[in-house]
Amino acid sequence: MIAPILDEIAGEYEGKLTIGKLNIDHNPATPPKFGIRGIPTLLLFKMVKLRQRKLVLFPRLN
Repeated sequence: MIAPILDEIAGEYEGKLTIGKLNIDHNPATPPKFGIRGIPTLLLFKMVKLRQRKLVLFPRLN
């Protein structure tokens, strides 16, 4: 759900912003290092420092 939005943002801000995605099934040791308790979670870094953490929630559509 969020991947297409992130891809669009990456294209719009190419050269100014880097967006990375992590498959937690293939990298299970990484989420605990950043305190990730739910997915999808966005981590915002500036100058290699974690600045903000956001859990992204979507309403259920019937």
